[in-house]
Amino acid sequence: MLPLFLFVVAVVAVFFAMIFLRISLDETAFELAEIDAGIETQSSMQLDLRYDLAGLKDPQRITMEAERIGLVYPDARVTIYVDGPIRAPAVVGEAVPARALDGSDS
Repeated sequence: MLPLFLFVVAVVAVFFAMIFLRISLDETAFELAEIDAGIETQSSMQLDLRYDLAGLKDPQRITMEAERIGLVYPDARVTIYVDGPIRAPAVVGEAVPARALDGSDS
């Protein structure tokens, strides 16, 4: 009688384990479907942004925008010569290291 009882308990345990694994598998499949939908949406957005970027890089659009704000091509090129290197001004007083602007006074 004991071996039959153990066999029945084992069969029921395996049955419930299979049900649990199937439910886990289904939940994972739903999560993957949501992730796939998100990937599809993001891919579409990326393609739209690439089209927008290509339109913004268009030389004709840049020329029209420059003319709209009053930029013009120069009549002649002018070369500017600088005498020697430009030096930074000397520090007046004691040099103090900069602090982060995170609101803390430490």
